[in-house]
Amino acid sequence: MSYIGSLNLTKPEMKKFLFVAMLAAMGVGFMGCGDDDEDEEPAVKCLICDGSTEQLCEGDTDPDSGQTVTLELLELSRDLANALGANCRVE
Repeated sequence: MSYIGSLNLTKPEMKKFLFVAMLAAMGVGFMGCGDDDEDEEPAVKCLICDGSTEQLCEGDTDPDSGQTVTLELLELSRDLANALGANCRVE
């Protein structure tokens, strides 16, 4: 009977240990391979109004103020436009 490494396992025990370790590693590796990408929202949000071809998107430069457009600015713009009778949404 020969012992392998500091684990003091015989060859058949070492084979069994390595087999279980490989299965565990593969199981952990496959856990990250899900199809959850469909549930994620798009990274960039845009203000879209019915009847308009113009879009204002997060990260763009506001043509009126020169500021970078944020999600909060898009939501405020949507609320203001809807209050004035437009039909706008942030997508």
